[in-house]
Amino acid sequence: MSTQIAQGKKDLTDRTQIQAAAIQQVRQAVESLTDTIKRNAQQTEEASSAALHASQTANQGAQSVRLVINTMEDIKASSRKTSAII
Repeated sequence: MSTQIAQGKKDLTDRTQIQAAAIQQVRQAVESLTDTIKRNAQQTEEASSAALHASQTANQGAQSVRLVINTMEDIKASSRKTSAII
């Protein structure tokens, strides 16, 4: 009887150690996943910021092009007037 109790105790201890090791592995996997999610969130935020900056730069470029076009049209109109005078 005491041999069976001792064997049962050993079996329980072994299973408990196996479960503890499995829980440790799960904990490490969850920590790794959490770190990955945090990095992804940070990279997403950085990408969003870069996209916003690129959009603002493109808008500024478009405004500059419109200004150049308007200036060229003014020069063209002035040239026509000058040609008509001459």
